Amino acid sequence: MAMLISAVIRFVVAVCAAVCLGIGELIWILEFAACIILFNLLRFGMLLANWVLPPAIRLYFRLRYMIANKN
Repeated sequence: MAMLISAVIRFVVAVCAAVCLGIGELIWILEFAACIILFNLLRFGMLLANWVLPPAIRLYFRLRYMIANKN
């Protein structure tokens, strides 16, 4: 979550810098900021996939097994 907040702060700083520098630089800075945000979202997604999904999947199958063997 901290990575996502950091990326949003970088994006806001990039927009402010682009406004100060002029509209010509805005496109390049926004592209750079968008790449940073996408990279951080990808890292956050990998973290989510590695740490949250496996226990959730194990819990799902464990509950399914318990319900199936209940009868």
